[in-house]
Amino acid sequence: MNFSTLFRQLVGRGHTGLTNEVASKEQMAYLRRLEKTVRLARDFDQPFHQNEFVILDIETTGFEALRGDEILSIGAIKVRGNKVTTEQFYALTKIQGWISKEVEELTGITNKEIANAFPLRDVLEQFMRFIGHRPLIAHHAQHERDFLETYYLKCFQKKFQHRIIDTHIALQVCDVTSSVITLDEACIHYQVPIKNRHHALGDAQLTAQLWLALVEQLQEYDINTLEQLYSQYIQR
Repeated sequence: MNFSTLFRQLVGRGHTGLTNEVASKEQMAYLRRLEKTVRLARDFDQPFHQNEFVILDIETTGFEALRGDEILSIGAIKVRGNKVTTEQFYALTKIQGWISKEVEELTGITNKEIANAFPLRDVLEQFMRFIGHRPLIAHHAQHERDFLETYYLKCFQKKFQHRIIDTHIALQVCDVTSSVITLDEACIHYQVPIKNRHHALGDAQLTAQLWLALVEQLQEYDINTLEQLYSQYIQR
């Protein structure tokens, strides 16, 4: 039985009474295999047009993962070379706390919705299957990094291994960060139509379009790999 079938049986309507211990063993075995793949991945010196990335956005109850703020939803989309694919991931997560009125209004996610959502551990495991060994990209990625590192450790007692690339680095190398800070401002600067904002998948889609626009400009500067991008960033 593959884990997708097991996952549906554990948390879906087809629940067969399998124990969480069985799921946990399958999850941990997969994550151990994935870690080895990530360590061997050679995305750093591979040309952008030959690389695959996963563009990520996370909606949360607040900004402080270490102080108990929680992940509400994860949205992601794969970019292959210079194209945004139709391969997408989106999931709400069941939280321990309560969504404030302000966050509910901002994200559109209600307490009623998350009451029926999957546990974070299961969502993270499915998310890891979606991204595989691919590096991640996020706008102002420290937010995503903090929450993934905190809750991956809490759920699996393991360190989060994936590279997360911050679009802010590319913006700085492209010399447009003096007035461009937010995702909205970056999208306006690169003429990316803004829609479905503050929805994890919607923001991931916007960031994917932004990333392609940044890559196009980077290539004009003869910057064609992550290695060259980071080298230029360090030299600034």
